[in-house]
Parts: sequence; C-alpha cells; structure tokens
Amino acid sequence: DYTPAMLAEARRLLGRYRPTLLLGDAERLPFRDGSFDLVACRASIHHFLHPQQAVAEMARVCRRGGRVLLVDVISSEDDARSELHNLMGRLRDPTEVRQWKLSELQSMLERAGLSLGESRVHTHLMPFDEWISLGETDPETAARLREMMIASMDGDRAGLSPRFVDGELHFLWRTGLVLGWR
Repeated sequence: DYTPAMLAEARRLLGRYRPTLLLGDAERLPFRDGSFDLVACRASIHHFLHPQQAVAEMARVCRRGGRVLLVDVISSEDDARSELHNLMGRLRDPTEVRQWKLSELQSMLERAGLSLGESRVHTHLMPFDEWISLGETDPETAARLREMMIASMDGDRAGLSPRFVDGELHFLWRTGLVLGWR
C-alpha cells in the first residue's frame, strides 16, 4: 500500500497471521519480474493518477501463466452517465481520480500485454448515507450530493439506478472483476 495508515490497519486486522506488508508505489512495484502467481488490486485503481502504469507493473511482476485481477467500483459504459457518476464520486471523496468503465479496465489489462479472462459485474443496493459516511463527506457536500442523486433519477442520468427503499435513498453500487492472464 502507498498509505502508512492503511498498512497499520492491515497489521491490526491481520496481526495473528503475520503478513508481510510493504509500503510502496503501485507504479513502481518493489519486486522482480515474474515474482507472483496472482497479482490483485482491489478498490484502489479509481484512486491512481496513472492506472495504466500500475497495471503494467502488475503484469510485470506476474509470472508467465499467472493472473492479474482488478476489482473496483465501475461506472456506466455510457459517457454522459459515467461523467456524472464520476463527478459525484469526486465530490464525495476528493482522493478519487476516476471510476472506470468495465471496458476500460479490460483495455488496461490488454494494453499491459495480458490476455483477458473472465469479467463479472456484481451489484448491491448501497444506502446513500452509508456511501457518504465512507467518504467522510462534510454535511454541505452530502446535502448537495443527495440533491444530485435524486435529480439523476429521471432517466437514470448517472447510471446508478437510485431509488427510495422504506423512505431511505439507495443506489446500485457496481463492482467490476476483471481477470487477465500473463
């Protein structure tokens, strides 16, 4: 991980397993070529400034016959919907760079010289308030985002299928899983 606080949390959660955790940059992985059978990146690529470089590094450290797995939130394949989804995501969490389309994640693997394997999309109904709390969003921005989410209902303009469930605002959170073979 690139963030010392995340490594400290991982050590706390996994302490009894005594994992080897390293502070490092995804764009310059501190490992030899072909070091791993499986290289996975989960819930991070939407924060990377240069995701293609990071995926190329993942491919580099993956051995021949190994796999690279990307798992992350995805946006709509429709450009306008993706743009609005990304605007809302960056307002909620300014550390987000871009929530990629599934096809873009697949393309990143291919451009890194990997053969595409299985791709899946998982959805779950995300409570709006839970989403806001994950981003530690200030109340003023949270109110603005709520208005944007409700306004996007007409025509599903952000590709999030927002709805009210028992009086609470929810939307569909889509996670893409994309596998590449080296």
